[in-house]
Amino acid sequence: MAEDDILCFAQDPLYEDADKTVLAETGISVLENPLAFLEVDDTSLVFSLSPETPVRQIVADIALPAIMIWNRVEKVRRKPDWVGHTECEDNISPRVTEMINRHYAELDFPEDTRHFSRHLAIYVRRSDS
Repeated sequence: MAEDDILCFAQDPLYEDADKTVLAETGISVLENPLAFLEVDDTSLVFSLSPETPVRQIVADIALPAIMIWNRVEKVRRKPDWVGHTECEDNISPRVTEMINRHYAELDFPEDTRHFSRHLAIYVRRSDS
């Protein structure tokens, strides 16, 4: 591996062998839970869609990733807006709100309600952080 290669990791307890094979063929290493958290640092892009674990709270405790794409950080938790989705366990904590407010600019995620929730946002760490 070259020094400037970008490492890509994925973690989801629901991945099946076929999922892992496709990801491996595209250069993405599948990590078992909770090993993916050990790879998060200030150079990471974290992409998380309605997880059943407190991803945002864990990330807020370990790093200030360069970019995060996940459910919009709001004071009022909205109900899921897509069929078949269960309530996510990744609730907002005061430390997540503080991390976002102090260190990140929020951008709208391109609308694609066929594939994603309309409540996603992109958080980019500000250069002064």
